[in-house]
Amino acid sequence: MLKHPDIEFIIADNQPITRRGILSILKEEGDDTYKIIAKKSDLIHCLSIISKKAIVIIDYTLFDLQSLDALINIGLRYQETRWIIFSSDLSEPFLRRAIAEENYSIVTKDASIEEIWHAINENIQGRQYICKQIQDLRIGKTTEDEHQNLTPVEKEILKSIAAGKTSQEIANDRCSSIHTIATHRKNIFRKIGVNNVLEATRYAVKSGLVNPSEYYI
Repeated sequence: MLKHPDIEFIIADNQPITRRGILSILKEEGDDTYKIIAKKSDLIHCLSIISKKAIVIIDYTLFDLQSLDALINIGLRYQETRWIIFSSDLSEPFLRRAIAEENYSIVTKDASIEEIWHAINENIQGRQYICKQIQDLRIGKTTEDEHQNLTPVEKEILKSIAAGKTSQEIANDRCSSIHTIATHRKNIFRKIGVNNVLEATRYAVKSGLVNPSEYYI
């Protein structure tokens, strides 16, 4: 890998040992144009002022982000930016969603140095890179696989959530207590890897549980 003066690397990670490791790799490869960022607000500010193309190497699980949608929304604002998600604690729904976004690559923390080099080089060339460990998981993209881990009751409750119903309204419809619905809701969000109603509704639409024409997201 040669030095790339037209590219700025941004290391977005709150773990000092990880930052030093990535920094060491970049320096060994001759790339010394980089910034180290610890907060989302600083990341957005940095992307808004740099004049070069940026490659962001980010540990999603330790950084100042609430959801994958928050990360993707930043990417939509800065569409020439490429992202290397560097983590080992990502759910299958998260991985499936990230893989569908071409500007986002994924490397696990236990990947070899050579594989990390390869991921960086592929992104310099403008190509997505998914590390071998994630590829070996054979993350599927079919709608059947997408929601097969939900029970029939959970699917029905997810449909109601996507329809805009509150937990109390769902409880009334199902003649259940609100505490039961709250437990179902928590389990649904955990299984499909989302954090809020908006993400759950998007999931329901994309996985085919509801008709896209009936919902505005």
